[in-house]
Amino acid sequence: MKLYTKKCYQRCIVILLITSGFVLSGCEPSSSYQFNWQIKYDQNILSCAGSETTNNQDNYSPSHFSWFLMLLHDVKVKSDGKWIPVTLKVAPNHSQSIALAGNACHSDGTMSRYPLEFTGPDKFTELKFTIGVPFHLNHLNPLEQKAPLNRPDMFWVWRNGHKFLRLELENKTSSLTYHLGSTGCSSISSIRPPSKACEAPNLITINLSSERFQEQNVIELDLNQLIEKVITPSSQKVDREVHCLSGPENLDCQKLNHQLTHSFQLKTAE
Repeated sequence: MKLYTKKCYQRCIVILLITSGFVLSGCEPSSSYQFNWQIKYDQNILSCAGSETTNNQDNYSPSHFSWFLMLLHDVKVKSDGKWIPVTLKVAPNHSQSIALAGNACHSDGTMSRYPLEFTGPDKFTELKFTIGVPFHLNHLNPLEQKAPLNRPDMFWVWRNGHKFLRLELENKTSSLTYHLGSTGCSSISSIRPPSKACEAPNLITINLSSERFQEQNVIELDLNQLIEKVITPSSQKVDREVHCLSGPENLDCQKLNHQLTHSFQLKTAE
């Protein structure tokens, strides 16, 4: 009887400690964070076509953009040496697992902003996210999806799934179109999902670090870095049409995909 009572007591202590651990971990301080987006080229911030701030310094420098949108998942922060998944803010541009992020222009020159918003620990030193949609979500019936996976402007066909990144830039003489998504996807029809993973998933992970992340931040896409190996090296200008729709044989796509990993940088919002 005493032995049974002792074992029962020990078991209760273990359960209490485990329960307390969960309670303590759930009460760790947390804060809300917002990350806005912008495109930088030669220290100039690109804006929408038709806006008063459009940069028209010459014929070849990218002067404005029409699309800079991404679908992100697996957003994590590094705190005390450990990677911690964040809680995305559920909003029209966020679900619990996928975030629509970036900026999109309208015909009148105005811009819609889609910040990355989440709740995370009070202090962290690194932010990591993956541009793209995981396979199990990328090829679902697009007519039945909720935001942000219900946008036709960020979708190809059922076989290939979503555009993970849509970047479209222009200057006076040429343009750059860069759509990132999965390729090498096999199905009996373009309007049917593949049964196995695509040959080139094209999921790209970005890692940013800072001594102290603020509640309001800005992430810049450094266009000089992105198109470094695509434009003419001697002129450093976009002097031809660059058209990448993630074709695996497209040399521009190969270069852009490689450069994209190193083309984001953090800037504290003013």
